[in-house]
Order: sequence, then C-alpha cells, then structure tokens
Amino acid sequence: MNSGTRVEIHGLQSEEGQKLNGSQGTISHFSTERGRYAVRCDKGGDSCMIKEENLKPLDDDIFEGEDAMLEQLKRMGMPEKMLANLTPSQKKTMFEMTKRRDIVDKARKAVG
Repeated sequence: MNSGTRVEIHGLQSEEGQKLNGSQGTISHFSTERGRYAVRCDKGGDSCMIKEENLKPLDDDIFEGEDAMLEQLKRMGMPEKMLANLTPSQKKTMFEMTKRRDIVDKARKAVG
C-alpha cells in the first residue's frame, strides 16, 4: 500500500485496538523498523501504527464529486491555500483525471 491510500482498520484484538476497529483513515508512510503503516484517522486526526493485515484498502479512489476529491487531496497533505486557489478549470481537469484508473495507479506509485 502507498501513502495516500484510504483504509479501514479491522481485526485489532487489544482493548485499545478494538476502539480503532472500523475506523477509516489515510496511510501517511510505512515504517520498515516497525513493520507497520502510519495511518492518520479521519476522526480526530490521530496517527497510529498498524500492521498491513489489519488494514483493508477502501475502493474510493474514484471520487463521486469534486468535494470528495478536494477532501482527499487535503488528507494527502495538499495545502489548503493551494486547493483554494485552484481555478474551476483546474478542478474539473483534476476531477476528470481521478476517473481514469491508469492515472490513479500512476499517482499512487509516485506518492508511494
């Protein structure tokens, strides 16, 4: 999985971990030292280190609307000021690009 991949946490057994089951978030990086992914949770924005076996990729690469695309770009770290300055034409182009699986896959590889 690459940085920016949307995931759902599942299968955690500890008391603390069970509270995270069902949570969704975005992978920020992989720690080779710990063998876990850093996941920034949507609710609260907290980061936690999770094994790959406890992450389910969400198939929300293809956005249902421009607002969903912009929210994902924020989660991936694009500065809000930059997003605010996108022209309608740029937003439309970016949104159209998210509908092409080849472009989404290429972007994931570049980020990872």
